[in-house]
Amino acid sequence: MAERKAECMKFAIVTPSYNVDLDRCRILSDSISRYVPADVGHFVIVTRQDADLFQAANMNRSQLILQDDVVPLAVRKIPGFSRWRWHWRTLPIRGWIWQQIVKLSIAEFVDADAYMLVDSDCLFVKPFDPRHLIDGYNRVPLFRQDEPFFVTHPDTQTWHRHARRLLGLRRSNRPPSLGYVGPHVFWRRDNLRKLAHHLHADRSTAWISRISICPTFSEYVLYGVFAEDFLGLQGAGHYVFQREIVHNYWPEIPMAKSQVHDFAAHVPAWKVMVHINGKSRTPVKYIREAFGII
Repeated sequence: MAERKAECMKFAIVTPSYNVDLDRCRILSDSISRYVPADVGHFVIVTRQDADLFQAANMNRSQLILQDDVVPLAVRKIPGFSRWRWHWRTLPIRGWIWQQIVKLSIAEFVDADAYMLVDSDCLFVKPFDPRHLIDGYNRVPLFRQDEPFFVTHPDTQTWHRHARRLLGLRRSNRPPSLGYVGPHVFWRRDNLRKLAHHLHADRSTAWISRISICPTFSEYVLYGVFAEDFLGLQGAGHYVFQREIVHNYWPEIPMAKSQVHDFAAHVPAWKVMVHINGKSRTPVKYIREAFGII
């Protein structure tokens, strides 16, 4: 079957979120309605407990979907341990690992050829169409950084080791210098299906069991290693995308109103998104005022 032309590829923006991020997720939703073409869907994945809260928030054209509908396994919360889940086929699944399993499961539920996963504490500040990043060979960008920092970053090295073990790849001869983690990433639906098939062998949900036993894990590194080292970039339909299109504020310290306005005034011309770390607890009203998302 011939590949679909880039202009025909269907893109969707996907944002897993929780009640603590509701107000920030609403800013993201408002900015998508303002700056992203209407035929690029936005899907917000929430827990069943948070569904009513998000539904009442009037999230513009964003569509709510439930985690329990996305993951192809009847996983239940452990009574008294709100951040843990269980299934008879798995060990108890910690909340952080569960969030990553949810993202890796979107291919069977979110109807699109490619996805842009965007964190709740981001917002678009300029017109943007993710399809414009698809190149002439119908390849989707793969966000990837090559930095010496990652060689000595313990988490990155651990994530690479777990990814290669899960994929059945030999351990690298030298510490990897590649990072695939950011407030936004791009994935292809066909690759997510290939990844699940490779991990689960003969059972449709066995890959979840394999991931659930990892003490620490990065879904972004797993996908990046799978695309680059297992499939190969050409086979994966990706090209390396190192251009940073997000203006980041990473400190976990709240910005004052004047600081937010100064931050907004210095967004580089080529950056179309802003990320203000939700853990900074910077007041949402300051962000809305500074970027005109009222």
